[in-house]
Amino acid sequence: MAFEQKDWSLAIRNYQAVLESDSLNGHAWLRIAQAQRALGLYVQALETLESALIVGAREAMIEFERARNFANLGRTEDSLVALSRANESGLRALPSLEGAEEFKAVRLRGEFQEIYSAVRRRVFPCEGIAGSEDLDFWVGDWEVRLADGSLAGHSQVTRQDGGCAVLEQWRGSGGSTGTSINYFIPSLGQWR
Repeated sequence: MAFEQKDWSLAIRNYQAVLESDSLNGHAWLRIAQAQRALGLYVQALETLESALIVGAREAMIEFERARNFANLGRTEDSLVALSRANESGLRALPSLEGAEEFKAVRLRGEFQEIYSAVRRRVFPCEGIAGSEDLDFWVGDWEVRLADGSLAGHSQVTRQDGGCAVLEQWRGSGGSTGTSINYFIPSLGQWR
């Protein structure tokens, strides 16, 4: 709870308590490093991330955190190398990558753009694949009327699952409801 409330010092103490009973808890090591970064303890955070790596925490997130700490220390090239490793390890933390202020100075660099594009493709796998946009005309909020103009209901159609699915939620004016889903199969280039 302290971590979510951004009480970083308490979060560190709480996760250290977890490590007293389970020193192999990679998530706890990672959270401590994230809290240390939030407190501006970048060198300590890098040391903590080494412990997280040793116990087998998710390498993509460890490298992402290393990249953030290196950037905060002004070590731009080390930051980009770590970010590249995070990408190679399957980083999917697109909102964190987009929102990390530490990368402000490198966002327009080619290396960053390549990494960003790769992470985005991982999160939105159907984006840019021919045929995946065939149902985009349907996406939106619709008021459905009968031929005489009377209201039949409302339909909300959204893209889901990284653009690989289209979900329709129907609310009829008489109280009926319904849901339909269409999904795209990239290997076939078809919607089902």
